[in-house]
Amino acid sequence: IYHIALYTFHPHLTPSEVTTSTASMLTLKDRCLHPVTGKPYILDMIAGPNMRPEVGYADGYTHALVMVFANEEDWRYYTTEDPVHTESMQTNKDWVGGRVADIRG
Repeated sequence: IYHIALYTFHPHLTPSEVTTSTASMLTLKDRCLHPVTGKPYILDMIAGPNMRPEVGYADGYTHALVMVFANEEDWRYYTTEDPVHTESMQTNKDWVGGRVADIRG
């Protein structure tokens, strides 16, 4: 399962805050632990600024994030129950706006 987020940081943030927030998001791969095994369960993750310079392609979104999950159960746990993910969402809610899509690979 691929979890894809397109987002933009609110304009009141400094470049340092944007860097800190992005770095924090990237730590989710190691900090989100499976509820049974206690081990990280996000298989892969990338995040960073949008590289597409043409106006109109990104619809205003400046950054993207892609996560890979082994199965629907892990993905569902991440999106609905994982306390580390929930905390991250709360921490970033005033800094980031965006959209999410999830697809099977």
